[in-house]
Amino acid sequence: AREPSDDAPLGQGLAGQGALPSVCERVELLEKVLVLAALEPARGARLATLQALSPPLDVHLQQPRLVELLLPYLEMGDYALCSAALAVLGRLAERNPGEVVPALRTFLLSLLTQMTHAHSPAARQQAARLLSRLSEARPQLLGSHATPIVLALTPLLGEADAGVATAALAALGELAGLAELAGAALTPYVPRLLPALHSLLQDQSSSEKRHAALRATWRLLRYTAPPPKGMQGHAGSLSQRSQLLHTLLGTLLHAEARDARLELVRAIGIIGAIAPASHLRLRHGRGPHWGPHSAPPAAAGPLSATEPPPLSAGGPSPPGMAGGLSTSDAPLGLGGAAGGA
Repeated sequence: AREPSDDAPLGQGLAGQGALPSVCERVELLEKVLVLAALEPARGARLATLQALSPPLDVHLQQPRLVELLLPYLEMGDYALCSAALAVLGRLAERNPGEVVPALRTFLLSLLTQMTHAHSPAARQQAARLLSRLSEARPQLLGSHATPIVLALTPLLGEADAGVATAALAALGELAGLAELAGAALTPYVPRLLPALHSLLQDQSSSEKRHAALRATWRLLRYTAPPPKGMQGHAGSLSQRSQLLHTLLGTLLHAEARDARLELVRAIGIIGAIAPASHLRLRHGRGPHWGPHSAPPAAAGPLSATEPPPLSAGGPSPPGMAGGLSTSDAPLGLGGAAGGA
């Protein structure tokens, strides 16, 4: 009998005749492989087994008894083994959500507990790193739990340990990237997160931490909608973005790494889309929607006699700016006078 080729289907040629095994035989064979891997003392053998479970095998791995053999890897405390198991379980969640999703939800809650209560910085760092892997494996799960995740990640951003802060920033960036799933849930926390990210962007102790902060910043600003008009804190949000823009422009002058410059350009492009009228009003201490018939906010500083009058839809334009400024906060070219409509 000829030898089966390396790319032959699972089990082909086992009987020496090249006959394909039945579905039950394939499931039994996979079960034996997973049992042997679980009993194998060598970590490398277990990791190689998990990495060999490719997508074509998912139709068999979705069986409940095989899923049960994969779940213990989530509790072993080994980052590589857990990441490999998450990659497989994330795919199986589409085929057998009743068995996989509850286990992944329990795993998510355990990660949040570790990030909040673990005494060891290494444990908090690994929990944040695994949260990023879980976001890649099953993004729908993180989208539905965005609020408790943000509450658990926020204290880690100020950790003295650079590894913990970097892992938390990476997880926050992954969460912010889930625009359709978590964007709306993250919006109320943007005014609280931006000052922390701004501080980390100026931290000179770790370039890796600054890079992670930069990535989290532009993803957070891009995938979260601005607060509705009239909400308290919207002016503060624009003021924070103006401060970020000033910091990023200064950082761009000294950045040498190509990846860092690319992230900087992305962030500057997103922040710079704020309408110039909003920046002008903020510079004079007024809210973004302050008009000629409303008083300035109580927190605003006194205005000098030389400052120009407030802008309105039909008011005069400042010198050197023919055509006036748009009174909306929409990006340039998306409406108003700036869009050429």
